[in-house]
Amino acid sequence: MTISVKNDYHIEPLLSEWRTLVEITQPEAHALLLSLSDDEVRYLVDRFYDYMLNDEQAHRYLNTRQVTEQLSISMFHWLRSVLGSSQQDLAALLAQQHHVGVVHARIGLPIDLVARGARKLKNDLYPLLTHKGEQSPFVINSALCFSGLAMDTALEAMTIAYSPPIKMPCAIRNGIVY
Repeated sequence: MTISVKNDYHIEPLLSEWRTLVEITQPEAHALLLSLSDDEVRYLVDRFYDYMLNDEQAHRYLNTRQVTEQLSISMFHWLRSVLGSSQQDLAALLAQQHHVGVVHARIGLPIDLVARGARKLKNDLYPLLTHKGEQSPFVINSALCFSGLAMDTALEAMTIAYSPPIKMPCAIRNGIVY
């Protein structure tokens, strides 16, 4: 399947790498991420928006009403889908990530804020998983590795919307681009 996004940029490498990531990750790590309760995911979402609303730069793009009425629900579903991506249609998930990037780019949300938010989520997921005592350190580490790389892949798909199209030269003659 070919996924075509902005300006015919193909994200097949991302799809292939995400599939490989799903395949090489221990089933127990996927099960651990899928077992996160709604309360645990809401905790991550709440921590994320508390952090972002207190960030001077991010606060310009957010307000409490918007977070409460719309964004928290969207972030909850985003986290569930990315952390549970072993059970998702990855092509559709990548297309959704690109769409999120288009929305972020359209409102002028700086990409460094998007990356900061992803870092915050990963940072808060770490203690949440490490305090799940019923899992071995190897499974927890595998889940952390998978979740971080899955979020990074989702973020990379979002950033495509920020990239200008590549203009190919009409011709190259004697080393000169025309």
